[in-house]
Amino acid sequence: MPVGLQTWRADGTLSLSITTRLPKVLGRVYFPSFNLTAGGSVPSNVNGSLQDGRLANGELFYFFTPGGNARPYYDGWAALGPAVSLSGTTLSWVWDADTVRAWKAATLSYESYAGDCYLNYGIF
Repeated sequence: MPVGLQTWRADGTLSLSITTRLPKVLGRVYFPSFNLTAGGSVPSNVNGSLQDGRLANGELFYFFTPGGNARPYYDGWAALGPAVSLSGTTLSWVWDADTVRAWKAATLSYESYAGDCYLNYGIF
């Protein structure tokens, strides 16, 4: 009988065991705060990519966490991240101006800043 963490689906089949898939954080990327230009566009130098050969060893997961100077919004702290994609072992990110503007409107933010957050990534 196996020991350790196990979770089961509603139909009774095993969905996770200590010997199946568990997440492994591989790294994180910091996105400094940036100001949207008068035209509402995102500066091109905030988009980018990285190579990490370890990404070939599993399925990508990622999440965002606020940076040290994250600004509070009406409902608490928030972090807006870029669109993230994976091609082979290249992890890429692109900030979309429309997404940034929509998020700022939804959070009632009067500031024209985005960023100051971390992209945490890994595999499982």
